[in-house]
Amino acid sequence: AQNGALRQVVVLGQGSGTAVEPRSTQAASWKLMGAHPNPFNPSTILRLQLEQPAHLTLSLHNLRGALCWQRELDAPAGLLEQVLDLGGMASGRYWLQVEDASGRAESLPLTLLR
Repeated sequence: AQNGALRQVVVLGQGSGTAVEPRSTQAASWKLMGAHPNPFNPSTILRLQLEQPAHLTLSLHNLRGALCWQRELDAPAGLLEQVLDLGGMASGRYWLQVEDASGRAESLPLTLLR
């Protein structure tokens, strides 16, 4: 619009009207609730709330982005408390990423203290 005037745009053809298709039209079916304790040594409890069962990938990355640890999990619906025993890891700051089969991901920082 120029000088407050509106212009009409006519779109011809078929399609969804967008060049980028949405990844998912459904609302999130799970939520990452956090980990406790954090900082921890050598284990922490990851909490997730799931509206329906889901296949999840848990991955731990160092601050440089390198993958340090990874697990796959078939999680049932409801509140999930998953123990993460990282006793073989070095002290430091990490990022835990939780990703579902659709590619939706959430992450949180974790601190392992020795």
